Amino acid sequence: MIVPFKENHFYSLDVQDAQRYIHQYIAPENVTALENGTAFTYLVDGVPVAIFGWSVIYPTRAVMWSVLGKQSPSHLLEMTRIAKRLIDQLPYKRLEMDVDYEFEQAHRWAVMLGFELEVPRLRCSRIDGGDCAIYSRILP
Repeated sequence: MIVPFKENHFYSLDVQDAQRYIHQYIAPENVTALENGTAFTYLVDGVPVAIFGWSVIYPTRAVMWSVLGKQSPSHLLEMTRIAKRLIDQLPYKRLEMDVDYEFEQAHRWAVMLGFELEVPRLRCSRIDGGDCAIYSRILP
């Protein structure tokens, strides 16, 4: 079930180990700001399994993001279908996705969502100073 994001979803999500570091960098007011209509939560039996959304850079460009819970791998197929439908409805020409350089599963998911590798390694681009790859998807 997909629902509009609520602040408590972020704090009750059992974040996968690969993304656990983000909690120390996200200020409470930024979590609250995600309740702006561009963030959603994937719930299973009322429990957050993933949160995802996008940030608008300018009218033709947005950056997709997600924070996945430890339970997300068993729901990946359904989450991928939902994400693809959502992406296909977005009004932006260019979508981007930053992927942790060392997290191979995230690279695979970006490709499953129709993104193409554009920048193999952008050093010190993650919120904690880690490296990312940048994937993009150009929409019709």
